[in-house]
Amino acid sequence: MNLRFLIRWFFVIPMVLRGLGKLMLSLVGAGGRSGKWIAGLWVRLPHFVQNVLIGTLIAVAIHLGHGLGPVRATEDLAMDWMNRLPVDTRWLNDSKGQGYTLLDMDQASFDAWGEPFHVPRDPLAKLIRYATAGGARAIVVDVDLSRSGTDAAADQALAGLITGYPSQAPDLILLRTTRARAPGETGPLQWRGTFFDDRSLSDAVHFAHPRYVKDRSDLRLRRWHLIERGCLNGQPTALPSVQLLLDVLLRAGREGWREVQGRLAETGPHDCAAAEGGDHGGLDHLNYGDRSIRLDAHGVDQRVIYSYSNSPREGTVSPGLERISAAALLKHLPGASAEPVRGRIVIIGASYDASRDRHETPVGSMPGALVLLNATKSLNQFGQIHGPSTRSVLLTETGLILLMAWFFSRFASWWATLMTGSLIILILVPVSFWWFRYGVWIDLAAPILAMAVHQAFANPAMTRHRGSSGVRNPLN
Repeated sequence: MNLRFLIRWFFVIPMVLRGLGKLMLSLVGAGGRSGKWIAGLWVRLPHFVQNVLIGTLIAVAIHLGHGLGPVRATEDLAMDWMNRLPVDTRWLNDSKGQGYTLLDMDQASFDAWGEPFHVPRDPLAKLIRYATAGGARAIVVDVDLSRSGTDAAADQALAGLITGYPSQAPDLILLRTTRARAPGETGPLQWRGTFFDDRSLSDAVHFAHPRYVKDRSDLRLRRWHLIERGCLNGQPTALPSVQLLLDVLLRAGREGWREVQGRLAETGPHDCAAAEGGDHGGLDHLNYGDRSIRLDAHGVDQRVIYSYSNSPREGTVSPGLERISAAALLKHLPGASAEPVRGRIVIIGASYDASRDRHETPVGSMPGALVLLNATKSLNQFGQIHGPSTRSVLLTETGLILLMAWFFSRFASWWATLMTGSLIILILVPVSFWWFRYGVWIDLAAPILAMAVHQAFANPAMTRHRGSSGVRNPLN
């Protein structure tokens, strides 16, 4: 685990908790007859039973406060670490699974095109045609098309390609962005239209949103919004995320997507002219194909598992991913091989610096198109991250509490902490890694936090303290 994680939970937090424990002891000692009664009752309990009770109270407190900042931040750090180790490896990426291709408008492409003000429409249209003719399974265009470009003829040609896109072609997903809000402005999100919204589209063309959640603490992008509700041209409009839309199309086809659209149409703000966003209709889950998705989740359920980083380690091969420079590909069209896109999900996006579409993630900085690709793979391969069954959690926690209580009753606090930490590293970490590849998260933060708290309250320096009551310290 990283150094900050270890320092925080093995040294800093126990020191703070020991201070709080000493304050609590002082309050108990100053409590007169009631304080003496509590201290006496506690003293009569065997040390092992005391530690079992302490461990049980800690476990209950952690469960009740699971959504609090410190606990959630610890869980995020543990999952970040878990995600960084296998990224870009065959262990996390099955080469026989769904393949992904990123047609990357990189810095070399940007320079070759003369550093244009926006993504040129002609190269974009050629990339779409290449992926379509090459037999891509689906195509995502991660380019803002809310405004016309500087070349009216190129705009019209791109609009003609999209509005004339045939139904039998691979699904084509376009993105809608939101209008920036003025300071203090409230109300529902306002979706931007495109320069071809006045034309009809085939059922192979879909719209999605590219919005994600950045944690305020470190601005890292860890979670997604599967559904965003807002208004388009004054009408309530709920949009799916790219990964949700693709997952529905892959598992249930366009018929399944039409059913999901019908459910989404029932949600959203009731009045787009209202000052506030309004009710979202109470939609808390979606069923499609063989999958049920929770929409009201806010914890690990919303986490993205990153399979690919922007800068793989030297010698690392990223199974299942093809990343091709747009400029290099365009030089070989129309005779370029279709193998890099056939049967694959194709993302067309920009990574050049001037695009200003870079984001910090648990596995490093990456362009928005690669975030979309990772999120799509995450939902498709792992589904929503979830924990083990309640029975398994209770059995595991009971075992850890009993074992931790025995360690702290038999050994000094420091040695007990060392042995408990070693147990977590030698047993829980490998088991967690194994289940992580199947989308199951075994929370390492809870036992580590419990160990830190237990160390603070079982510290020998505290347990030998004697208050003015004349009885042994109640934490002994």
